[in-house]
Amino acid sequence: TLSAASVTPPGSITANITLGAGVVPGPANVSIQSVSGTQIRTSNVSFNLTTLAPTPPNLSAPANAALGVNLAPTLSWAAVPQTETYLLELSTSPSFVPIVAQQVLTGTSFVVPALVSNTTYYWRVSARNACPTAAPPTELFADGFESPSGTGSASSTVFSFTTQAGPGDCPTGTMTNLIFTEDMENGAAGWTHSAVLGTDTWALSPAFPAAGLNAYRGIGPAARTDQRLVTPSIPIPAGAGQRFLSFSQRIGLEPQGTTGCYDAGILEVSTDGGTTFTQVTAGISGVPYKGPINAVDLAPYGGQNVQFRFRLGTDASQSVADGWNIDNVRVVSCTP
Repeated sequence: TLSAASVTPPGSITANITLGAGVVPGPANVSIQSVSGTQIRTSNVSFNLTTLAPTPPNLSAPANAALGVNLAPTLSWAAVPQTETYLLELSTSPSFVPIVAQQVLTGTSFVVPALVSNTTYYWRVSARNACPTAAPPTELFADGFESPSGTGSASSTVFSFTTQAGPGDCPTGTMTNLIFTEDMENGAAGWTHSAVLGTDTWALSPAFPAAGLNAYRGIGPAARTDQRLVTPSIPIPAGAGQRFLSFSQRIGLEPQGTTGCYDAGILEVSTDGGTTFTQVTAGISGVPYKGPINAVDLAPYGGQNVQFRFRLGTDASQSVADGWNIDNVRVVSCTP
């Protein structure tokens, strides 16, 4: 119905839309025609009809208390009738302080990017539409959007999940035992270095530490070198639990060419007191040493004393000052 049969510009009239009981909830359109002589203009009005306040969504995946969830999980839940938007909240605390992620969505799933490994997260979803729910004391009317934390709208049961253990992490439910650690801040006792070809450039350096003030740095000169940095002897415990070596590194060497690798670093291990070393080729992410080396599986060396050797080789064609920087070396075991 119209508030008047006609209007003279620049006046206005009001169109009142009344919906009958049989109208189906959901999006709808109404067209209003204006006629002046032979001229006809049409105005389209879109709206969304809701007749129910939203109910709490049922979360579906990951399952509640799931373990080993990947670091970019898809969170999903069942659709709630007549819902216009969902509010997803993610936190590392069941109290949701602090909030890690907060998204307003129209769909029923969301991919969370770049979570932290070996960490428990809590999540919940609120369903919202224009039907009023309980209004806070500070509001005269409720509109279904009273609070970003879900107060005044239907909120789901809180679910939790724990992300997968990353390189250098003990799995959830196990105890982390630190067997060896070196942060390069106090002289790196027991470490040795030498060169069997060319100049030995390994030295504690403040140039590129991963943390603190120093890292062990071997420079890649424009000369043929074979430089070795060796750890002290480290006892690797026997048993069934996980054991691994991890370290931080920054690499700036002459890049690989079309005919082969010009400068390179490899990791070697000795079980006979440093007399012989073999290259570690299993249990390292990034083999053959392209990109980060994060953790080395030490299960094959359980019950033995080992030494690790960071071996830097260079050719004579190009000098790269950054070199190979080693920091935060840790040997850890995981026990139930």
